[in-house]
Amino acid sequence: MEEASPAPDNDEQAKVKALADYIEFFNSVGASASCPACGNKTWAVQDDPPKNLVPGLMLQGRSKTGPQRMEQFMPVIMVICQKCGFMRNHAREVFSAWQEKKKGTPNE
Repeated sequence: MEEASPAPDNDEQAKVKALADYIEFFNSVGASASCPACGNKTWAVQDDPPKNLVPGLMLQGRSKTGPQRMEQFMPVIMVICQKCGFMRNHAREVFSAWQEKKKGTPNE
């Protein structure tokens, strides 16, 4: 009797779906597959950070009207070259807008 493989859990299915969406997004916008540092074309998407943290950039600046300091957090999709470790970030807001637009488009 053959041993049955366990069915992937919902978390695993969601990760696979998310990765497929990222790949489709990057292809649809013409993102280069080549790493600008080493030319490698193998990437990993960091979408499962520890303790449910959201990858992002902390933007800091000063107000033009005075000494007030301002901070803003920008969520990103972090993509890491699997050869040299080069990290590139894509604004999650742009990806989310693409997803919303895609939801409104009938399947081809």
